[in-house]
Amino acid sequence: MLNFLCADASANGWYLPVIMLVVVVLIGCVSYIPQRKRKKEYMQMINSVRAGKIIKTAGGFIGEIVSMDEKNGTFELNVGTKENPVIVVLVKGAIAEVMNPDPPTTAAPKQEVQANGEVLPTAVTADDAERDNEIAKKNAEKKAKKEAKKKEKADRKQTENVEAEQVEGEVSNEVVEESEHIVEH
Repeated sequence: MLNFLCADASANGWYLPVIMLVVVVLIGCVSYIPQRKRKKEYMQMINSVRAGKIIKTAGGFIGEIVSMDEKNGTFELNVGTKENPVIVVLVKGAIAEVMNPDPPTTAAPKQEVQANGEVLPTAVTADDAERDNEIAKKNAEKKAKKEAKKKEKADRKQTENVEAEQVEGEVSNEVVEESEHIVEH
């Protein structure tokens, strides 16, 4: 094939540059796609890190994250012991590896249910906590509306029962009066 290309290149010189361009583009794509995938996984790891995680930094520190400052993109790392803490402030980009990562989730996490049937919110991040709080508020409002409707229905039923008893009392009084009237004649 190379002989064909070289022989034909003298007559029409556009085959060789086109093939070389295609090869360069393919090599670029083959190297760019995995790099983009690794960067995406790294960003997910960085964003999932929270206080209490044990990490390894690019500088070689291994420690537990004490606190996170999302505004500045920094975190405090305890590289000492719990009895003798040594706190180091680092940027999020210094994280090389999470030593105790969260297990991968393939399905929705199981939610704990209390004895009264309420679902306990499971918060992982601040956004999840806010969303869980909104869901809990909506569920509480729905429950309150449902209970209000039940109470209204019970009150209405009680009122109807009282009215029915009054009507029955009036009917029974009329029957007694008619029977007394018949007996008198």
